Amino acid sequence: MGDDSENAPELHRLMRSVAAQLMNGPEVVIAGGSGSGPEQKLRVTRVGGGRLRSVRARINGREIQVIEQNREKPSVGANLRARDIRWCSFRMW
Repeated sequence: MGDDSENAPELHRLMRSVAAQLMNGPEVVIAGGSGSGPEQKLRVTRVGGGRLRSVRARINGREIQVIEQNREKPSVGANLRARDIRWCSFRMW
């Protein structure tokens, strides 16, 4: 995220938290402070024909979209599926 290198551990922790909340509940809560702005409570929506979970948020002044990846679709993450690991993709702009 450009000049956010000094905040990388904090940003990584925040992104892990968002991904975990996305896959386990109906909303994602991002605590305010440390450049992420005020607290955000975001509703998880469905995309891809209602099968995949998604949420959009603003972190460090950038909008991000987090999308749960399709576990049934053949992809690079096939070995993760074999071990029953769930994962998300992050898009930033």
